[in-house]
Amino acid sequence: MQNKSRPRPQSFQPVLLALCAAAAFSACELPGGPVGWPTYVVVYHANDESERTQTSATIRHGDAHYLKGEIFLLAGNAFYGWATSPYGGARDFAPGQQVRAMATGMRDVINLFAIWHPHRFTLVYHPNNGDVEPVYDEREFVFGVAKNLLPLPKTFYPPSRDYVFVGWSLSPRGSVAVGDQGCAALLVPETDNAVITLYAVWVYGVFTVVFDANGGQGDGPAPIDVYAGRYTTLPHQHDLSREGHTFGGWNTMPDGSGSAHRVGDRFEPTGNVTLYARWIPDGTIFIVTFDMNGGTENGLPPMQVPAGENRPLPNQFESTKEGHVFGGWNTSADGSGNGFLAGGGFEPIEDVTLYAVWQLAGTAAIAISFDANGGEGAVPGPQLGLLGQILALPVPDLEKTGHTFMGWSTDGNATNGALVFSVGSSNVTLYAIWSAVFVVTFDANGGTGPVPEPRQGITGDGISIPDPGGLERGNDFFVGWNTRPTQRERHILRAAPRL
Repeated sequence: MQNKSRPRPQSFQPVLLALCAAAAFSACELPGGPVGWPTYVVVYHANDESERTQTSATIRHGDAHYLKGEIFLLAGNAFYGWATSPYGGARDFAPGQQVRAMATGMRDVINLFAIWHPHRFTLVYHPNNGDVEPVYDEREFVFGVAKNLLPLPKTFYPPSRDYVFVGWSLSPRGSVAVGDQGCAALLVPETDNAVITLYAVWVYGVFTVVFDANGGQGDGPAPIDVYAGRYTTLPHQHDLSREGHTFGGWNTMPDGSGSAHRVGDRFEPTGNVTLYARWIPDGTIFIVTFDMNGGTENGLPPMQVPAGENRPLPNQFESTKEGHVFGGWNTSADGSGNGFLAGGGFEPIEDVTLYAVWQLAGTAAIAISFDANGGEGAVPGPQLGLLGQILALPVPDLEKTGHTFMGWSTDGNATNGALVFSVGSSNVTLYAIWSAVFVVTFDANGGTGPVPEPRQGITGDGISIPDPGGLERGNDFFVGWNTRPTQRERHILRAAPRL
């Protein structure tokens, strides 16, 4: 008898479905289409402080898909590719790379993080005056890495003796972009291996900063001469005091309604100016308000701090931010202000809002500590930063007899410091850099009338020599100043030149 084919049992299709489900994302084409096929989306992260993202359309596992190329831009950096971790520098995928199988589960989300390589660049110093040849800096710079510019080349000279060099501009008639021997981390190269030309900025004029006791008693700081376009570091009150009050810095108005400045602040005058001592009545209470800055609100109450007191900042509270960990406090929401450690001491000089600092989870925070390097006073508490981050450094309430604060450096013997720092891969100590201060006094040398006030300057810098004012001496004519009372022709210091 001839065998006839029998129909397949009805149970075959469920068995096939089970086999398909057990396979690692195999294609199981059945009548009606694929069964349980995995899909995924790719979320691209800019991997910078902006937290920008872009999400792809849904992709079926196994289908060819081309990853995005350069969809984000980051100043001073070149896009290198994509990584599966935001913290590593290794590239997992090239821009535009074709992929087919990225899913690890049903309706998966694949996070890819942009990899950035900082631009490298070189510098050319242009005299911006006369026919002097530019000077090339043979060193290589990397965007975001702290490295100071060279001193002004000795072949460069000002348009006249009354002009002084104050820094470098990015164009012949531009404003100062980087100060004298400033930090190259402030420069942003547009392309890799860029050549940036810096033009010397020459300015005319010397401004005098006078300090008014504003009701205080005792000897205050001597006037300071500052060349246009430069800054000075504001001094402590010296021997000034006022009964029933605490010294609280300087202000451009005697009633405190002008611009307030702390001791140690960098101050760049735009003309002759008088700064008035700010006196805070004993018993004054300052309010410190806390902003969660994107974290969940938890009702952290404001802190009331009496003037002159130091209080620890909050460390433990309920606020959280998804994918982040709490990293301290800052006077600016974007982290560009002065930072303070959670639990560390804080002494306000006015009502202030502190913003929570949030760091990506898993990011190792780098500690930046400060050393007074021979100075006396309140050393700033440690700051926290992330690898590659450029931080604004604090101006401390420190003093060193006969010196002025010039910034911070990793080298305690450096002659120049900075107020910005590019965070590296390990904890670091920054040392206060001090420059000796000189005081020039004036003697009437037999003349009668008011003698000019002493002038203060910084070693390596200069001061303006004043006019004689109302000084007179019989029938003699005033011809200048000299370092010797009987000298008449040699080393005469006339009014206005740089000393």
